[in-house]
Amino acid sequence: MRNDRYTYARWKFPAEKRVLFDRLLDPLEMRNVAGTPEYAQVESEMENRLKRWMQQTDDPFDTGKRLPVTGMLDLGQQLVSEHAYGMLPKEYRDAIIQYKPTALPSSDPEA
Repeated sequence: MRNDRYTYARWKFPAEKRVLFDRLLDPLEMRNVAGTPEYAQVESEMENRLKRWMQQTDDPFDTGKRLPVTGMLDLGQQLVSEHAYGMLPKEYRDAIIQYKPTALPSSDPEA
């Protein structure tokens, strides 16, 4: 979430993490000020703005089903090639293959 001065984001996996950058004082976004007392009001306002946006757009970030191991939202996404699977960390690749055994493309050109 951005406005004219701040960038705010959060993640849920593997643990919840929040970042807040004051681009006026830190244009390269090198200092995370989330959780600091001097930015508590800004962080609260940005979180509320994010929640309103997610509600208005039916964004599933807080409510959607997540894939095992990776914690990524399960939106039915699949990788499009065996090469892409080969580039994933082993634990991610194995989790995706186990979770969606039909997701891995067949190497059979007749399939």
